[in-house]
Amino acid sequence: MGDEGGAYWLSISGLRAALRAHDGRERATALLPTFLQRLHLSNTRDLVDWIYDPATAPSRIASLASTVFDLAATDEVAAQIINVGAMSLAESIATVARKLAFSRDSYSLALAGSVVLNQPSYHDQVLSHLAQRDFRPATITLVEEPVLGALTLARTLCVE
Repeated sequence: MGDEGGAYWLSISGLRAALRAHDGRERATALLPTFLQRLHLSNTRDLVDWIYDPATAPSRIASLASTVFDLAATDEVAAQIINVGAMSLAESIATVARKLAFSRDSYSLALAGSVVLNQPSYHDQVLSHLAQRDFRPATITLVEEPVLGALTLARTLCVE
């Protein structure tokens, strides 16, 4: 029941941090003015209305992850969101590898998702956090179309 580290999660985390900073509950961040500009909105109230508008598709919210990445080099709040996301993905991978009793250094890892595929630094952070947990995949495959991988696996299972 989570998407920790995924584009939607990164975007929602960025939006929360921006609004909390606006309220004075968190550190200042460039996220809020950047979100407003990117969405062509005038103020915080408009942003809140946009977030809760039923017409705002989750994919539209997820697209804001690129804004968090764009600011990460100069904004500590954005950088922290990216770091927590990468740690969360690494934790998920390590948990699955442990539950499946994979060797810590001889398993194959397939990574998918727009953020991992389109943000090389994020991909590297995930692998770094995974290594800190002493999990180092022998091979890493970036999967552009996860559905094709599922179909290939299903075909091999049907043949056997």
